[in-house]
Amino acid sequence: MASGEDEELHLVNRLGESRSPYVRGHMNNPVAWQMWGDESLGLAKKHNRLLFLSIGYAACHCSSTSVRIAVG
Repeated sequence: MASGEDEELHLVNRLGESRSPYVRGHMNNPVAWQMWGDESLGLAKKHNRLLFLSIGYAACHCSSTSVRIAVG
């Protein structure tokens, strides 16, 4: 068993910690987004998890429309 696999992992959306208004705009999304940095990279490595990198979707009509429909 890899290191960290036996520990329970509970993540919450941390985008509210950002100074960026764009990033903070997604802090209420029902996704446990993490801020990019050494802490997130270390956590992924410790728990043997893949990283999903989002470069933003607000400019994408289909994505932003889907979010408005899903969130209400």
